[in-house]
Amino acid sequence: MNKTILLTIIAVFLLITPPVMAQKEKDERKNVCLIAASYPWIFGPYQAQMYGLSKYLDSTNDYKNIFWHPRIHSLKLTNKGVYKTWDDVRKGLLPKETLPPPDDMELDHLKFVGSLSVDMNQKSNMISASTLSALAKEYDIDVFILLLDSVNYLPDVEFVDAAVVAWLPLHTERLHIGMHDFWTMRNYHAIAALAPFAKESIQNVMTAENAIGGVPTSVEYVPHFINRSLLEDWASNGRAKVQSLIPSHIDYSTFFVLMQGGNYDDLDRKGWNEAIQAYGIFRQSLPVSANVHLYIHAMESYLVEQDANAGAEAPAAVLPAGVKLSYRLSLSGVKEHEYTLDMTQHQPSTVAALKQRSSLCLHTSKAEGFGLNSVECQALGKPVITTNYTAMKDFTKLGTAVHPDQFQFYDHYDLAIPPVKKIVSALQHYYQQHLDILQKNDKIKKQRQDEVQEAREWIDTELSIQNVGSLMDDVIQKAISVHAERREYYQTQQKLSKPPQYETHPVYQIIQGEIINADINHQIVKPWILLVPDQNVLKNLNLDYQKIQNYAWGMMNQDNSNVDVVCIPTLDQYKQIIPVVDIKTRGPNTNLPYLLKAHWFHKMRLMSHRRKSIVWQSLMLTQQVKQLPEGLSVIERKSSSASQEL
Repeated sequence: MNKTILLTIIAVFLLITPPVMAQKEKDERKNVCLIAASYPWIFGPYQAQMYGLSKYLDSTNDYKNIFWHPRIHSLKLTNKGVYKTWDDVRKGLLPKETLPPPDDMELDHLKFVGSLSVDMNQKSNMISASTLSALAKEYDIDVFILLLDSVNYLPDVEFVDAAVVAWLPLHTERLHIGMHDFWTMRNYHAIAALAPFAKESIQNVMTAENAIGGVPTSVEYVPHFINRSLLEDWASNGRAKVQSLIPSHIDYSTFFVLMQGGNYDDLDRKGWNEAIQAYGIFRQSLPVSANVHLYIHAMESYLVEQDANAGAEAPAAVLPAGVKLSYRLSLSGVKEHEYTLDMTQHQPSTVAALKQRSSLCLHTSKAEGFGLNSVECQALGKPVITTNYTAMKDFTKLGTAVHPDQFQFYDHYDLAIPPVKKIVSALQHYYQQHLDILQKNDKIKKQRQDEVQEAREWIDTELSIQNVGSLMDDVIQKAISVHAERREYYQTQQKLSKPPQYETHPVYQIIQGEIINADINHQIVKPWILLVPDQNVLKNLNLDYQKIQNYAWGMMNQDNSNVDVVCIPTLDQYKQIIPVVDIKTRGPNTNLPYLLKAHWFHKMRLMSHRRKSIVWQSLMLTQQVKQLPEGLSVIERKSSSASQEL
């Protein structure tokens, strides 16, 4: 009897008590993972921008977790897991010498995710689509936001298990299907282009016709943010330090020209060479007694590595890359007392104070994805001279963007050559304005004040963290939508009972010959490239195109889709297998047909125009290689006239 009463009471209690899920709503917020080169506290504008974005995303309370994952291999956390504090990160770091964050840096909103075996095995500074999929599954990540150049992303799988947003700098105005960048951008679900020109250039090629599953990548404009108030505070705090750096004879009547930026590539994308030439000509056009001074603050290549090595000075064996600035200055006729060459990694306050102390900032780069240096100069009320190309033409509001007369072709990029004569004219113009303002020319002074005010209003609205963050929120939602549509497409593809016919829906493009010419105007977008030797290399070659199609289509399935190179064994006229390994070189036999992922082919195509070299590099630089069964490639035996008579 007591048992019956007890069961009745329990039953009534269950009926009147709502389920736990009804009491507590399920947290539907998304997990987002930010990927930059290194950690938020390590030198670099990309890290600083990502950190600022992380704080904005946290302030919205729209995201459950904000994860961080570095791209650089030596900075990755070696074991999988979620690391919540700097002390946890320090213990898990591969090198263990990385600089700690500043004591006042807010990090409680961030969690750092450890690497997985697929990530560590690649031992690369690139981030791959397959790695993102693995991280998404392990840490339940819904959205990735990447801030990196396209060359640092490998689209080795077409479907990623999370939405991928690229906060993307573009360093050329001309984008085409023959560029590896196109195949990278095609893989993203949304692109937050850093400049209006970039949005337009990318949208021109991101069409439904060449998109994955007919679902094009969403492209919007999302600039970097500028905190002008913070920048001014830094400049104020760094004023005393700057005063100790400049020569004692410099005062506020001096026309003080600042060149500031990274000097770490031999291609000289920052345009040091032309800018120094122009300044030399400008200086020689003035009287010897002219009160002008050039200050060059260059971030050298060996300085960039210090943060990853606890700030230790680079060993003597580490040589600088980039332009030899002291030689350029000497060759341009600028005397030692007429310039200051500062190759020191300064605190942000000193960097900002140098900008504020200048009369003019000279930043005529060959290309810029955003051009943070020149925008910060304008934020601090200083006019700039830039190049009217890429982001510089969009973001030169206070100053002059000189139009390039010619371009330098670097691989598939167009880099502007900063026009020396036009830079000289611009320097002379601002020098005269400087003199006019000193002489209290009210008209010129008012004109400058109005220009400064207009630039600051633009920065405080369009480049504010509130506007940038809001734009990024919209891009994230669009990326999630595109990802959902592509997932539906892939689920449909996986349900297909057999591959499509090669004659009607080929999944590869055939390229035959020993010399492979570049064609920036081609419109063929297939996931695979079939590279076939010239007919004089393999005479009477017969390929089973449909069966090759079947295998290529199967390797687009998500379980097999990270394969980059496929060797197609070939039988000779006697039905003997042609060795896959070259007996002479003991390396791979490059005179066989190979299937290459299109993105991999276009990346390797930059290294060589020779088919066999492309094959060689493709095999050497990837671990994702497969070999198809025999019988798909056969050299047919031609009967002789004598045997035909018999």
